[in-house]
Amino acid sequence: MHKIHSSLTFEFSPVHDNQREFVISADGIKDAFPAVEALYAAAPLLPRWKFIKFRPRREPADITYEAITIKAMDVLIRVEQNGALIDLFVYVPGYSKKAHNAYAAIVFLMLDQALGEYEVETKIGGIRIDSIDKAVGRTVTLAELSNLNA
Repeated sequence: MHKIHSSLTFEFSPVHDNQREFVISADGIKDAFPAVEALYAAAPLLPRWKFIKFRPRREPADITYEAITIKAMDVLIRVEQNGALIDLFVYVPGYSKKAHNAYAAIVFLMLDQALGEYEVETKIGGIRIDSIDKAVGRTVTLAELSNLNA
């Protein structure tokens, strides 16, 4: 897939009803969206595979990355309208600026779960990450965020 575009990645699901999902993802890189669309359009019809473009909304799950584990139920989000987009302020337990890149990777994966990759890249303006103790205003959980129409 990297020969098509360096940002393309994929996910396989477990087998359900004798079928497996193959998710074609831009890995959150909007410039790779046309490559996802083209690859999806070229996908063959295979009875045991279901091809999906972009990471779909899913039940938010706990994520471990670079020895940091974040429980989905512990993340809080403040949503602010920003013109046609929304800005997200994501509050994470244990967040530190020193490990910002690892926390950011986890947050983006969690947002992809809650909203779907396409929506995160096309309907979200800014995403700011901070410690849970900095949470202010009305916040929602990842599960509640997935029920909002972003």
